[in-house]
Amino acid sequence: MRPTRFQTLLVDVAAGLPGVQRAAALADVGHTAHPLGAALQLASGAQLWWQITAVSTTGDVYGNEEGQPVTGAAPEPREMPDLTAQPVRTAAVEQALAAGIVAAGSKEIASVEPYSERKTVSAIEYGLTVKFHSGADPAPAVRRA
Repeated sequence: MRPTRFQTLLVDVAAGLPGVQRAAALADVGHTAHPLGAALQLASGAQLWWQITAVSTTGDVYGNEEGQPVTGAAPEPREMPDLTAQPVRTAAVEQALAAGIVAAGSKEIASVEPYSERKTVSAIEYGLTVKFHSGADPAPAVRRA
C-alpha cells in the first residue's frame, strides 16, 4: 500500500472513531510542511496532527504506477480505547488509530505497532509502525507532526 492510499485509509478510520469530531489530510487543513498525514480534532477541541513517512519495497518507485496489492492474513483485532472521556491522552488516540486501522480489515496490512507499546523508548513517543505484506518496512510510520 502506497503512502497516499494509506493516508486515505488513515483519514477514513480517524473520521469514524468515537470522540473524533473531524479528520482530514494535513494538506486539507493548510499544513504543507509534511506532504502526507492526518489532522484530527477531538470533541474536546484538542487537535493532533499525524505525519506519514514511508519506506518502499525494493524496486518500487513511487513515481510509477502501483502494482497489484500483496495480501495476507489481517492482524489480530485490538481493543478500542475510549476517546469520548476527558481528558484524552495522546497514547489513547494512538491506540485508537491502531485499533481502527486493524478493524478496517485491509488484508494488505500485516501488523500495526503503537510506539507507546514498544519495550525500548525512542525519541518519538507516540506513533505507529504499520507493516504491509508487500514488504514495505517500516511502512507508513504515523507520527505526531
